[in-house]
Amino acid sequence: MDRIVKFVLVISDIIDRIAGSICIFLGIGMTVIVVVSVFFRYVLLSPLVWAEEISTFLMVWLAMMGASMGLKKNKHVGVNYIVEKLVSSKRVKKIISIIVNVLIVIFLIVMLKEGYSLSLFAKNQVSPAIGISMFWPYFGLLVGGFIMIVQVVCRIIEDFNMVVQRKTI
Repeated sequence: MDRIVKFVLVISDIIDRIAGSICIFLGIGMTVIVVVSVFFRYVLLSPLVWAEEISTFLMVWLAMMGASMGLKKNKHVGVNYIVEKLVSSKRVKKIISIIVNVLIVIFLIVMLKEGYSLSLFAKNQVSPAIGISMFWPYFGLLVGGFIMIVQVVCRIIEDFNMVVQRKTI
């Protein structure tokens, strides 16, 4: 079981590093586009019609990749006050964490299903400013959702291993 957990953690770390690199690229790209757009709009008095649309699409992808990184590091906003105050056993906290993470996976599966439907629905629509298929902006939901599922499943496996082996944090 420990070998499986180590393998899962390695995969999770690799995916997290790739998502981090993508976030850096998207963040830099979005920043450059917005700065150039502001320069063109207010200095050259000739706004770039495509800049807002591209930066919005990049933001969708950035948010989805960043969300997967937040799930990996367990940094998402959560309401754990009640669990922290009422439960003292670390083992019970891990069991609650597993249950919550299973619910998160269920939500993400629904998000993937609906994101897939939305992507297919939008594939024949064309964005007004840059003329690409709207499939690509919505595809970020699928990629991010899949990566989030992988990260949460990795955490479930790690937590389950701790509960089964009665390890404490």
